[in-house]
Amino acid sequence: TDALLRAGPEHHQEAADRVEAALSATPPPSARRRSALLTRAGRVHTARYEESGDPVELVRAAARFEEAA
Repeated sequence: TDALLRAGPEHHQEAADRVEAALSATPPPSARRRSALLTRAGRVHTARYEESGDPVELVRAAARFEEAA
């Protein structure tokens, strides 16, 4: 995910898709792994906000970070 974010805005959707797929595949008892994935999802939305300026992405990032806490 980090490499995709560094690769540029054209790779942000792929990063988002991969994180969401990993979250869907993570069983609930894996709280530590789920928290790490939610943090990554928040970082993806932050990068997308920085690229687009769309406040919806910032709201999504905040929600993911809160869920990870």
